[in-house]
Amino acid sequence: MVKTRDIFIDEKLNMMIIKDTPDAIRMAERLIESLDLAEPEVVLDVEVIEVSRGKLLELGVRFPDQVGYGLLSSSGDATTVYDASGNLVTTTQPKGSSLAPGVVNLFNKPKGLRPYVTNPALLLNLRDEAGDSNLLANPRIRVKNREKAKIHIGDKLPVFTTTSTANVGVSASVTYLDVGLKLDVEPSVQLDDEVTIKIGMEVSSIVKEIPGPSNSLAYQIGTRSAATVLRLKNGETQVLAGLISEEERSTANRLPGLGDLPVLGRLFSSQKDSRNKTEIVLLITPRIVRNIARPDSASFMQPSGTDTSIGAAPLRINAPKSSLSMSGSTGATGGMPPRPEMGAMPGMTMPGAEGEEPSKPDNELQVEAPERVQLGTQFGVFFNMNAPAGFDVKTAGANISYDPSALEWVGADKNAAPGNAHVTVVSNPSGGLRGEIQFRAKGKEPARTALQIGMVANLPDSKDAVQISPSASVTIELAR
Repeated sequence: MVKTRDIFIDEKLNMMIIKDTPDAIRMAERLIESLDLAEPEVVLDVEVIEVSRGKLLELGVRFPDQVGYGLLSSSGDATTVYDASGNLVTTTQPKGSSLAPGVVNLFNKPKGLRPYVTNPALLLNLRDEAGDSNLLANPRIRVKNREKAKIHIGDKLPVFTTTSTANVGVSASVTYLDVGLKLDVEPSVQLDDEVTIKIGMEVSSIVKEIPGPSNSLAYQIGTRSAATVLRLKNGETQVLAGLISEEERSTANRLPGLGDLPVLGRLFSSQKDSRNKTEIVLLITPRIVRNIARPDSASFMQPSGTDTSIGAAPLRINAPKSSLSMSGSTGATGGMPPRPEMGAMPGMTMPGAEGEEPSKPDNELQVEAPERVQLGTQFGVFFNMNAPAGFDVKTAGANISYDPSALEWVGADKNAAPGNAHVTVVSNPSGGLRGEIQFRAKGKEPARTALQIGMVANLPDSKDAVQISPSASVTIELAR
């Protein structure tokens, strides 16, 4: 916009130095004021709940898996003494040793071939377990607008890696594996106090350990993840649920034949039923700490000018009233239809009806406003005119009359009466006056509303403001 040739930027101090004409410096200052705004911040209130339910039922009689007949050897340094008939007289064993470990001698035959079963010979399972658990994490993190934030709640598992090198030996290194809850968020604060959040959530846990070569150990990790983009109002809570893991297992240990009977089979079998269910629930609530301080658009409305005249007002040629005309509601000049504006060319003039060169009146008021506005949206009305001679332009302003049932004055003075607005105007580099007022279209039904605008200023020797331009009327259509 400024096209400055001599410019220096110091990123360390966040500073910019410009060497140019005073008009270019003023233009750069106004651009920086309109663009250099503080970044919004938001606090994310996150609550993570893991609900786990488990039930285990193990009931029945467990019979031995094996029945054998053979010669059982003794363990340890036991000494056994028999009489002449082969009956056992005494047995001496060292502490901690036993005869035929892991088996049961069915008929207690002291020696020779004996029938046996594995130990224990008979086992009755009576086990019923039920458990509920909740794991809760409630972190709060403050994030700058459009910046990423990470939350990790869990453990870092060490994983060892060995490397064998010839003539050197074996070296080991360790790496860490994140297990638990990992949450990645990136908020974007909007002007209407809403927050758009990119969310990536992953919940991982150790399923089992897997041994590897050279006594190394690896892990089998179970994960559940979700990624989405939300748009929430300030203080609104969103619940993300449905990350469910459900497992059901049923195991039966039966005596062949007898265990398959319809009812009596329960006496010759042992059955184990287990059911585990876990669910992850995420609740997230954004709370805006500071939003963008949107400046008044009149503070940075300024003509860009030309290469040789920075900030100069655009050149215009106005046709006389009896020649060209343009109809519409986007502008008004003294209650008459707006006049067309064209860029001037060197040596070009627009003759009047009798061939004379038209002159632009000092009190010509030009108003620009949208023809159609959607209900609930904000819009601006812009007006400008030449500065008339003999008036104190430093105290100039504009009086606007509007329908308070259809329009709401944004930034209204608390002492202003409904339907009447007064705004201060500023001077253009070319000596003209310009200003702006912001409205918000309210109401529930479409309608048409009108604005009346007039420029006022003070006389040098008086404190009373007088109107220095005819009233301009603008009609705006309010639609859905």
